[in-house]
Amino acid sequence: NPLNKLISGTNKLIENYNEIEKKRADLEFDIDGIVYKVNDFALQKRLGNIANAPRWAVAHKFSSNNKSFPAAALNNKPTRTPSAP
Repeated sequence: NPLNKLISGTNKLIENYNEIEKKRADLEFDIDGIVYKVNDFALQKRLGNIANAPRWAVAHKFSSNNKSFPAAALNNKPTRTPSAP
């Protein structure tokens, strides 16, 4: 993936997060955030896991996309079961 990068330092992590968030709408796939991972097996082992979740990988979610659409679309949505009389 061309968005994967090896980055050092918190300032550069935040810069990368902001860059990807700006490019997000133009990507061919949906993403809801990025994941930071420690790139050193010795440090990964030292950090360990918490109940199946690694401490060496952290998700940083983007703000939600507040897409607007016509209110009529809410009223005309199909349902699985027939309406009650």
